[in-house]
Amino acid sequence: MDLAHEVGVNGAGMIFGFAFLFKVVFAMLLILYIAYSFFLALRVRIIADTVKTPWNNFLKRLAFFHLYAVIVVGSLALFFIIIA
Repeated sequence: MDLAHEVGVNGAGMIFGFAFLFKVVFAMLLILYIAYSFFLALRVRIIADTVKTPWNNFLKRLAFFHLYAVIVVGSLALFFIIIA
């Protein structure tokens, strides 16, 4: 017996199906989008602190509201993908 047969990754004993791969890929995309949103909020905050305009506070609040919305909706979507 070889290791691949014992783990169950060859032939009919393959445990990784299309649904599992879809869940992994979609979960990675959601996690990357949350990270992108976090870095976007940090970038907006840095720019708002550097350049003085009357819209600074509004832009900071809007960026962090977007971040919180992405985290909440992304977490819900991730939860629904995992239980599906």
